[in-house]
Amino acid sequence: MTKDATNKLKKDIVKKFKLAVRNLYDKDGYLINYMGGVAQSLQQKKPDDGHHVGERAIAYKIAHYLENILSLDPQYKEYDVDFEYNRDIIDIKRIVLDIVIPDIIVHKRGGYDGDLLVAEIKSYWNRDVGDDIKKLKGFTGDEENYRYSVGLSVVIEQKEKDVKYIIVEKGEDPKNKKE
Repeated sequence: MTKDATNKLKKDIVKKFKLAVRNLYDKDGYLINYMGGVAQSLQQKKPDDGHHVGERAIAYKIAHYLENILSLDPQYKEYDVDFEYNRDIIDIKRIVLDIVIPDIIVHKRGGYDGDLLVAEIKSYWNRDVGDDIKKLKGFTGDEENYRYSVGLSVVIEQKEKDVKYIIVEKGEDPKNKKE
């Protein structure tokens, strides 16, 4: 694949990921803001009371929507979308000997060719992305076997317009790559 084609594919997968996040807000907003309507009247709890839906539930739904979106595009027919996928062919995924389980990946199972996107998801009640950025640097860099084309750190906020996306590529610090 040419450099231009690779860059186009990376931009497209990030765009489609953002569409999956939009679907999350449109179809499953309750997972993010459980205090709407009936739930609030029944629970009488404040949004910052520590009673939140787990990040895994949110990440799973994003993976689900992303898989549905990619299934409509022939250029992704050979890719798999996996949630908390811990395999490295026949071994367990590791970065510098630490076992790592990325939240969402888009890849071709069984090898390293086609490792396209790795994403880590956080939510507004846990915005610390430091460890996620380190993980994404490992997954996109040359020091490990993975070499994902793009790493994406996503912080799901209460409103879709406030979602934070940080792109990590080539194992480098994201610096000014926020979107």
